[in-house]
Amino acid sequence: MVEHDGCCFATDHPLLQEVAVDWGDNITLSCTDVEQVLPTADLNSVVWNHEGRRHENIQPDAPPPALVNVTIHPSTVLALLLWDVASDGGYPIIDFTAQFRERYPDPEDPEGGHWHSVMPEHISPNVRQIDIYHLDPNTTYVFKIWATNQLGHGEATLLKAKTLHDIEEIELARHLLDGAEKFDTRVWVAAVAVVMGTLLLLAIGTCYLLYKECDIPSMHQEDQETIELVPNIILNPGYYDDDARMERIERDENSNDHTTTRSS
Repeated sequence: MVEHDGCCFATDHPLLQEVAVDWGDNITLSCTDVEQVLPTADLNSVVWNHEGRRHENIQPDAPPPALVNVTIHPSTVLALLLWDVASDGGYPIIDFTAQFRERYPDPEDPEGGHWHSVMPEHISPNVRQIDIYHLDPNTTYVFKIWATNQLGHGEATLLKAKTLHDIEEIELARHLLDGAEKFDTRVWVAAVAVVMGTLLLLAIGTCYLLYKECDIPSMHQEDQETIELVPNIILNPGYYDDDARMERIERDENSNDHTTTRSS
């Protein structure tokens, strides 16, 4: 209820009136009957005097508006989401909620892919940044975040970002291709020739060792027979393997036609 002072100047002695009216309602002031107005009075002299007028915009309570300064800083497999709050909508913010999905999902999915909630699902109202995990390298994602008060969810803020390439793969490719523009094919041919020559020498050496390994056992066998013969000669000093010391006789049943003689 707002009170205002007003009066109707329809007579030589205006009557000051005080009325009360609510904002937005009409007000009517009673004036002297026109027939009782003095002949010299001007009918257009009736005026409305309004004092103490005040303009005020009243904002009704509502869910929180969209967050401001929302940014995303992606890495290879995670991203950092930051935001600020411009207004709480008239009630304290209860929590924040963030979600993400791939920018280009499966074409067979007309809904555009399933939204994954960022953990924790109910982010503390005092937090202004959060890490998002389980992302794939070199992939474009869409992120959205909103605030919630006791009147409901606020307007969501959407933004997209692309994760970085896998650093290990990039470094490996960089090392493999380092100096490829200046690479001389003659160096490559020389390296191949050296490798092939080394392999050829190894093959020849292996064959030679195998040949020597097969030839050595026969020599060992002859030496062993000679060594076994020496003790027999020592034990039988009358035994000679010399034709000059042997006499021919008729063949016996064992087809022997020589006899061994002993020297006196």
